[in-house]
Amino acid sequence: MKIAPGSGWVAFTFGKKMKFLFTTAIALLVGLVSGWVIWGRVHDPQSADYHWDKVSEYRSFIENPESYEKQGRFSVATGVPDITTDLAALVSMNELYRQEVIIPGLPNEREYILSWMEFCNRPGIIEATGPGDYQKGEIPLMFTVWYTDEAEDALAEFINDLRTKAAELKNQEGEQGGAGQPATRSESK
Repeated sequence: MKIAPGSGWVAFTFGKKMKFLFTTAIALLVGLVSGWVIWGRVHDPQSADYHWDKVSEYRSFIENPESYEKQGRFSVATGVPDITTDLAALVSMNELYRQEVIIPGLPNEREYILSWMEFCNRPGIIEATGPGDYQKGEIPLMFTVWYTDEAEDALAEFINDLRTKAAELKNQEGEQGGAGQPATRSESK
């Protein structure tokens, strides 16, 4: 290595081997730093991409028949990933909407539960949960749904259909039922 005289700056001149090693070291350093930054952005637990990846992993698990084992009459998935915090994070990042739907005039019974479960198997509905039918008849139909813009209009239409069913049921039962206006609470973008 020689120091070039006269420029005010200290300059180095390298031989071919040293120049190759120096260039390779700089390229590796730039590559490592770039990779670290990109990996950090994608795998940052604070990023939307991270939470969407977790939701995708969950959906893949749930939709994979090998995740289920037969237990009596039922198939049960064990080791189901919990995406509650990921869904909440996506709602807070304005990536998703969350809506709690309560239909006071409809009982929480199998027919109506299957209705909303079937509805939620469409594009734009990310996840839906409900209390199940173990409280059959004791509580009104209720469920929580997480969805994107793609499903917003269809969900509003479905809720209106449920309201219509509740009004029809009230009319059939006479005035003894107490079907009020269905309640919905939503956290949105």
